Amino acid sequence: RDLLVGQLELSSEMAEVLRCICSNTVPSRWRQRSFPSCRPLQGWFIGLKIRMQWLQAAWSQRGHEPLCHRLDFYWRPRQLLLSYLRVAAQNDNVALEAYS
Repeated sequence: RDLLVGQLELSSEMAEVLRCICSNTVPSRWRQRSFPSCRPLQGWFIGLKIRMQWLQAAWSQRGHEPLCHRLDFYWRPRQLLLSYLRVAAQNDNVALEAYS
């Protein structure tokens, strides 16, 4: 509210976020810490929502959250799938190629 009436100044970072939201682009700090995407802000949020829904569905099927997970896999879906296949192959004592 104070910002709207001019009693509060925006930091340079918040000004950039506001400018990016108005121009439908992903702010640079978000882009540095997120999955690679060439989409505009709206498409980027849709991709983020899809990834979060997938995580929630995967956890609900297990009945609990994973004990640990590498966050970089969520931005590289092929590596995430490969890691799941490796674990399944090890648990079933079969070659990884059997799942291809």
